Amino acid sequence: MSLIDIKSIEKFYGRGKSKFQALEDINLKIDEGEFVAIMGPSGSGKSTLMNILGLLDKKIEGEYLLNGVDVKTLSDEKLSLFRNESIGFVFQSFNLLPKINAYRNIELPLLYGKRMSKKDKKERIFKSLDNVELLSRKDSLPREMSGGQKQRIAIARALVTEPSFILADEPTGALDSKTGKAIMELFVKLNKEGKTVIVVTHDKNVAAYANRVITILDGKILDDVRKDARTLEAGC
Repeated sequence: MSLIDIKSIEKFYGRGKSKFQALEDINLKIDEGEFVAIMGPSGSGKSTLMNILGLLDKKIEGEYLLNGVDVKTLSDEKLSLFRNESIGFVFQSFNLLPKINAYRNIELPLLYGKRMSKKDKKERIFKSLDNVELLSRKDSLPREMSGGQKQRIAIARALVTEPSFILADEPTGALDSKTGKAIMELFVKLNKEGKTVIVVTHDKNVAAYANRVITILDGKILDDVRKDARTLEAGC
C-alpha cells in the first residue's frame, strides 16, 4: 500500500462563468521513503496540489488516501489531528513564533496531538534538535539565529511528531545559495535515514536533490521522472 494514493483529483475555484479548474485528473502514488520534488512555474497548480497533500484543502473531486485513510471522510476535528500526526510542514518563511525559544517552537505540534509525558516530549524535542545538529541553540530566540538556523529549527519542528512525511514549500526561498544547499543536503540526510520528503518548488536546483521529480503545468502532471542513484549523485 502506498503512503499517498491520489485518484482522479479535480480542483475548481469560483462558480458559474468565473469557475476555474486548478487541477485536472491528478493521479499520483508516493511510497514510504521517497524524496519527491513537485515542480512547476507560478500558476501551474503545484501550490494547490501541495494544499491537498497537506490536508489543508479537502474540498476536491476525486479520492485521496493517506496511509489508507480516505481523508474526505474525516470531520474537521479529526482531520486536524490526523494532519498534525501525519505531516511535518516546512515553510519558506520558517513560521517560527518570535517570542519563544527554539525548544518551545519545536514543542508546539506536541501540544495539539496525543497526550505525552513531559519526559517523552523532552526526548522527542532533543532528538529533533540533534537530527538538525542544533542542540546548542535550544534556548535561542528566532531573532538570535541565522536564516539557515531558523530553517533547521523549522525542520526539527516538522520532525518532532514523527510524521509520515515532511512537506516543504520552497524551503530555500528565503536563503542564500550556500545556506540553501546545506538545507537541501539535510533533507537528503533525513531521507537516507528513512524519512519521506516532498518538496514543492519552482527551482530546478532544488528539485535536483530529489530522486523523483513531478512536473505540474496548467493543472496537469506533465512529467514524472525517477532518478537512479548514479544520476542523483551526478546531479548533486
